[in-house]
Amino acid sequence: MYFDFGKNLRDLRCSRGLTQEQAAELLDVSKQSVSRWENNVTYPDITFLPTLASFYGVTVDALLGADRALLDSALEEYRTRHREAHHRGDTAGALALSQAMYARLPNEPEVMSDLMVDAYLRAMNQEGEGRRRGLELSLSVGERFLCMTEDLEEKCRCIRYLALGHKALGRPERAREQMEKLPSLWSGIELCALEVLEGKERQQHIQSTLLDLADILQKLIFERASEDALTTKERVRILEKLPRLLELLFEEGDYGLLYAPLSRACAVLAAQTRDRPEESREYARRALDYADAADRLTPGVHTSVLFRGLAWSPMDRTKPRRGTQRETVEALLAEGKAED
Repeated sequence: MYFDFGKNLRDLRCSRGLTQEQAAELLDVSKQSVSRWENNVTYPDITFLPTLASFYGVTVDALLGADRALLDSALEEYRTRHREAHHRGDTAGALALSQAMYARLPNEPEVMSDLMVDAYLRAMNQEGEGRRRGLELSLSVGERFLCMTEDLEEKCRCIRYLALGHKALGRPERAREQMEKLPSLWSGIELCALEVLEGKERQQHIQSTLLDLADILQKLIFERASEDALTTKERVRILEKLPRLLELLFEEGDYGLLYAPLSRACAVLAAQTRDRPEESREYARRALDYADAADRLTPGVHTSVLFRGLAWSPMDRTKPRRGTQRETVEALLAEGKAED
């Protein structure tokens, strides 16, 4: 099989965000040498290969394409194990996997993105020095990835985690500085795609965007309902909108990944309506039913008319904690009773 050495070298340079001139200066060679290597006109001396490999953070075998098949196999195994760790809520395990793969493939975009997110999620489950180290790792990898990727969506993802990391480290001004770099919904792909895409691709975009908006709405409703200034009655009125909203969007209980927030909303409502025992018991029952549905979820396809045919998988989400959704809801219900 033909291996394009020049293209591999060019891809490695671009992954670091370097021009040919910058690479030549850092490697202490001429710009013409870099250009000729990348166009397969000439090749570097064999004694220079270790220097090139070290410069680009890969092995000599990877530089020469000798281990691509092995790396692809390793990446596929990593993806499977990494998704399984997130599905279990094992943020420590996911972080260990992405750190190990990052040490092996420091310029792989997928691995950099994973490590940035994993370090943040793990840090937020820790306190003190452990949290600080995790957040600094997330920021360090995120800043490096931001300089290397040309993908606009990945850049926005990096900026989001940079903002979150600085906020968690008590740097509100730096967090706001990052946040303000992000495009709004009105200037983003969600609305632009309606004018650009056509046919089935446009239909799938509309469905996936609606589903994303439903997820965002449930998060915003929870945040609004948690404000201290609200009375219990106001909090209940806000949270009651969530089940009604989702019932409008989905027919016949086709809630998919939204079973989990539904169960949480009903558990909180059960606690907030304790002065009305019958209503509270009904909310508790629904909370446990939704939790059981969330725990039974396997990859599937939506059947509701708005989302019909759109695939989803619980493997694509990180559990907020290890254990079942029913255990989480039972703990919420127990806390609500304890408040009496």
